[in-house]
Amino acid sequence: MASARLLERQELDSVVSVPLLDQSFLSLDPDAEDADEFSARVGLVALRGRFSVASSSNLVSTIGQDIQEHEVVIFDFTETAYMDDSAAMVVEQMIDVALDEDTEPIVMGLSGPVERNLRALNILHRVPADRFVSTRDEAREVAERILTA
Repeated sequence: MASARLLERQELDSVVSVPLLDQSFLSLDPDAEDADEFSARVGLVALRGRFSVASSSNLVSTIGQDIQEHEVVIFDFTETAYMDDSAAMVVEQMIDVALDEDTEPIVMGLSGPVERNLRALNILHRVPADRFVSTRDEAREVAERILTA
């Protein structure tokens, strides 16, 4: 039981959820009249490492609130090495949380076995095709398009 808790903690510790300040992430005019130096309309959720049933039950509760605080959230799978089916189902829940709160999802860096697993389970079916990107620069372009629409 102790090793299961340790594994859960290790997996949850490898999730990074951060706001991306508009002034540093987006291509905005910093001198604009309505510019807010602390505005962070885009959030980043980076899933780094391995994710399994050990962390799946707490993943949504841990970062669900962070997702809701933004207009756009980037789910970064660039450094995701492994994700079992239960953790994949939690990704679907995170996407559902975002969409239910009118937060637009972007999926970045999805490839290899993780991508195959998520697609085989139809986890990403609610994410529009134009929201899948490979790089942070592409994610920035999509986020700006969403925010100016």
